[in-house]
Amino acid sequence: MSVTFAKKYLQQVKGNATSANTVALCFPERRRTEMREKLLSSLRSVSAKSWVKTENFLSEELLYHGIDANLIDPWQISGGIHQVYKYAIEAYIDQKPPYNLVNKVSPILGETRKQVTAIDSRAIGFVAMQYHYTGVSRRVKLNIR
Repeated sequence: MSVTFAKKYLQQVKGNATSANTVALCFPERRRTEMREKLLSSLRSVSAKSWVKTENFLSEELLYHGIDANLIDPWQISGGIHQVYKYAIEAYIDQKPPYNLVNKVSPILGETRKQVTAIDSRAIGFVAMQYHYTGVSRRVKLNIR
């Protein structure tokens, strides 16, 4: 009887160890999924807040340099930067190599730059500041450094 008990006990311990290993293997995947959801859900509000900061920072420069404010389309600029960050988040979470991100993001950045600077090249500052403030806001919001 003690031998039977010992065998059952060992099988139970091995079964628990196997399930613990399975849980340990699933944890990183669960963590990445949770992080993806958190980052993507906050991206929209972060983009909007970043545009407000960008406009506040550069609005006086528009007047000072005589740049027509109608040339700067906030939806176009923040939309392009939003897409860039979305792809970056997904590539990071999915553990894709950097060249995958570059291949996806380069056309978006190039097109955004082309459209924004078509009439006045000085408007590129809005793209740069929007990109900067979105990145800074994300790190602060998520305490990532």
